[in-house]
Amino acid sequence: MPLWLMRTFIVGFSLMVIACAVGLVVALLPFSGVPHSQAAQRWEQRKPVQYEMELTWNSDWSSGHVLAQIENNRIVGGTNLETGAPLVPIPKPSMNYFISVDNQFRLIEGLSQLPTGWRDQIARYHPLLARWLHSCAAPPPRVHYNEHFGYPQKIIYQGSSCHAVNQDVTVSIVKFQPLIEEE
Repeated sequence: MPLWLMRTFIVGFSLMVIACAVGLVVALLPFSGVPHSQAAQRWEQRKPVQYEMELTWNSDWSSGHVLAQIENNRIVGGTNLETGAPLVPIPKPSMNYFISVDNQFRLIEGLSQLPTGWRDQIARYHPLLARWLHSCAAPPPRVHYNEHFGYPQKIIYQGSSCHAVNQDVTVSIVKFQPLIEEE
């Protein structure tokens, strides 16, 4: 094999290894944007006592589009925008699961718990890694937070057949309006 061809092969192979390593590091870094702890702290500092939000969610077992008034983490009024029915009393238990920013933070924290084994932790970051290392590893949720109030504007979670949350879930706050600010 000519020397120039061997050098080209070595340089090409080295660049490919470096690109894979950089890709793996980027995949293992937490979601960019406002970190969860900073967003949760901002929410605790700025959350209004009463607020109204338009919310959509879609999962394997439930979907909805509502306009809800929340006071002290409870639904006090609102409308199911798909049916026009009032939200009080709450018609579906699944609605209470998503409707309230405090409940959404609890959901994110539960879904973000790191597994104990190193194989499970690495497997969460890509389906191929999960297939090779641990087939039950569910990826961490992807969350976009509001920069001012800190509430989760969008939560995307892919479930795993081995976990309690065994479905793909997307929750989006379309509109958020404080009605009474925390004093």
